[in-house]
Amino acid sequence: MASVEGGLQLGSLFPVQNDAPAVLGDDPGQVDVAIQTRVGVGFRHDFFLGGVRFRGVFLPTVANDQAQTSMELFARGTWAASRALELFGEWRLNMNLDRDLGFAFDQLSCNGDGRCGGVWGMFFVVGAGYGEPS
Repeated sequence: MASVEGGLQLGSLFPVQNDAPAVLGDDPGQVDVAIQTRVGVGFRHDFFLGGVRFRGVFLPTVANDQAQTSMELFARGTWAASRALELFGEWRLNMNLDRDLGFAFDQLSCNGDGRCGGVWGMFFVVGAGYGEPS
């Protein structure tokens, strides 16, 4: 069975100075707006879900590099420990797609400060969910 997901989130980035966050009305720096979007597709078979998500973070109030994009591969397995308790494990590989930071595994991409290679992250998650069956 295939599933499609999507989302849109809006956030604010407050500057921090001397380990204290800025308060609206103070003037230590500008409060920036962040808009995060995601769309993904996955395929489920019994207790397994695997797929891909694409994310975009847009910072319209930042002067340069206003967008960050990434792709995330994921695999999730679930196990029903009882009628009400479900255990799960998830693996995710998040890969940067931007030119500025370089594609996740591109050793040839270098930015202006001499650093080469891309940005990526790997996550392992385990957890449980509890709910009375309906």
